[in-house]
Amino acid sequence: MSNRFAFSQAAYPAEELNVSFSNGYRKTVFTDSLTQQDIPMLAVSVSKEHVFDIFLQLTDLLGNTVDVILESSHGSKVSKHIDLHREEIDLPILQSYLQEYEQAISNDGCSGIAVMAKGKPMEVQFDEHKVIVVYAQNIADFERVLQLNHIRRNDTLPVVNDFEHFHSTSDEYEDQFNQLTGILGCAEPAESNSW
Repeated sequence: MSNRFAFSQAAYPAEELNVSFSNGYRKTVFTDSLTQQDIPMLAVSVSKEHVFDIFLQLTDLLGNTVDVILESSHGSKVSKHIDLHREEIDLPILQSYLQEYEQAISNDGCSGIAVMAKGKPMEVQFDEHKVIVVYAQNIADFERVLQLNHIRRNDTLPVVNDFEHFHSTSDEYEDQFNQLTGILGCAEPAESNSW
């Protein structure tokens, strides 16, 4: 993978910045506010032509059966969002449906996805900014996938949500999001995840 970087339509900086965006990931620790447990975390920024494929490759590490949350801020004027939850879906089936809606998922700045392992504290998010976020105690396996794709660690890596930015969506993307929630049976609000 070349280091050339391009934003998708979903989210992009609000102004011209003297910042060099590139493919990469940064590693930090997330502290769960309820349990006070520290969870290793990766924030992964990948150019628009590769980001969806990298997201799917990372979900491969979550096991054969997963939970999924679809997140939407469509129609929100105050940056609030709703989370719709589906428990226990076979990962290959989920990935197949997500591939069917790849264009909308990758370019809709008002929708995101979180895929969670069953029974283990592991989660891969593809957020509204099209930044991939990974939480896992054994984060090395996820780093290995990134390194095999020539995505290197850079703990000072800038990502779009570090800066003032715009989100973009359309009626078509909102319709496709609603179709996907129906297909997956994501009808119930998700409760907040806590490890």
